[in-house]
Amino acid sequence: SDGPIAQEKLALPDGQTISFVEQGSTSGYAIPALQLVEVGVDPIDGVGWDGFTSVAFDAAGDLVLAGGSSGSTNDRMAVVKIDDTGALVSGFGDDGAVILEGVSGWANDHLVVDGTVYLVGAPANENGFYFAALDATTGAPVGSFGDSGGIRVPLPGYATQAFVLDIDPSGALWAAGLTEGGDGASDADTFAFARVTAE
Repeated sequence: SDGPIAQEKLALPDGQTISFVEQGSTSGYAIPALQLVEVGVDPIDGVGWDGFTSVAFDAAGDLVLAGGSSGSTNDRMAVVKIDDTGALVSGFGDDGAVILEGVSGWANDHLVVDGTVYLVGAPANENGFYFAALDATTGAPVGSFGDSGGIRVPLPGYATQAFVLDIDPSGALWAAGLTEGGDGASDADTFAFARVTAE
């Protein structure tokens, strides 16, 4: 039907999770701020944005989803693992999900290679790309990868975004994206890429 879907669900008690779709939204978010304010929910501090930006399968055929979880203070990389029945894989992270609490920023792409989940994103409030590595079975950070499972690659400019990730035959990770103002002279987008070794 026309208009908001499931608007009545906004009256649920605090702490419950809902999915709310606004058919006419062009903002990129599914939450209509005005309607949240009208029912007493702060659209900034009272709402978190969660989503997935890439999908992959591990050697066991489980679906590995990567993206982010946004709260009122910062964004965090997130990875979820689902088996062929649609259930969360309980042995992966915290009941099927891993939130990288020390990393501020979303994972924009990921790979599952030889038992490791490799992720790339852009750390919030910092210029550059952030690479992370998790054990594909347990979800634990791979301690031998960079600094306890993560590598920051600084880049010039600001508003950096890493969009795609791949691995070459030598095992090195490559990421490509952009950075605004990377030429130091304007606000124009500049192509950016980085290479890190997986060991």
